[in-house]
Amino acid sequence: MQAPLPRSMRPGIVVVTRDTLRALAPADAQLVRKAIDSIGELSAKAQGLSKPITSHAQMLACDNRLYLSVGKDSLRGLLRVGGRQLFVHRKQSSEYVQTSPLCVLDFFVCTALQRGGEGRALFDFMCQREGTCAAALGYDRPSHKFLAFLRKHFDLASFIPQLNHFVVLGCKERGHKSQGPLVHATGKGWVKGHKGQYYDALHRIIFNFAKEVGSPSAVDRTDYGTASGSARGFVQHHSQQLSRAAVCGDAQNINNAARIMRVAHSNKQKAPGLK
Repeated sequence: MQAPLPRSMRPGIVVVTRDTLRALAPADAQLVRKAIDSIGELSAKAQGLSKPITSHAQMLACDNRLYLSVGKDSLRGLLRVGGRQLFVHRKQSSEYVQTSPLCVLDFFVCTALQRGGEGRALFDFMCQREGTCAAALGYDRPSHKFLAFLRKHFDLASFIPQLNHFVVLGCKERGHKSQGPLVHATGKGWVKGHKGQYYDALHRIIFNFAKEVGSPSAVDRTDYGTASGSARGFVQHHSQQLSRAAVCGDAQNINNAARIMRVAHSNKQKAPGLK
């Protein structure tokens, strides 16, 4: 059961920052702390995490924005965003590049309210206030449900798995460039198409296997690992394994190329007439 809310927090969507938390009266601050910690624990439990990734103390220590869906007497959902500096692969064989996208760090809607539009309303509100769109965001360890949400509502289906666990998504082209950037509130505008490197693997293999594993008669024998940071979802785990295999392949190719260069240099040094 969630903690009660202060009377000053009315139903709707509220944006919380460390500045707004510090400005609360002591009595309200205590209630808000308990409410944020409570829904943060629910979010962690729903994602199979060993500990919450959103808490009142964490919000006081960073410049993230926490979007809260407020009900009559409790919180209905949360969406936390913040900037991150990431080194990512744009293509499987490309070098790492540095990027600084706005990232979704935690997203949760109470189980009883899911599939009722609550999550979409919260996400749209955030995009409008932040001046961004779903395709331009980075996503930290998105769960299978979150990936399904992005695919259903925003046609974001493909991504390139990264070793830092953030997801770089791809999407189909929507609208025309002459319409200007997409506005989520109206659904009108243009989104540039981008196809992720692992589109076929994720959609034709991993997601199909995930559906089979989810059936009542299926047995999932995947070894998910025992570390606190180990993936617990079928899609997330195997996406990470694909990314690891790609990076290991890159490293092996680099070592092979370096070995050839060393041999060539050594032979050149031994050639007659060369010093």
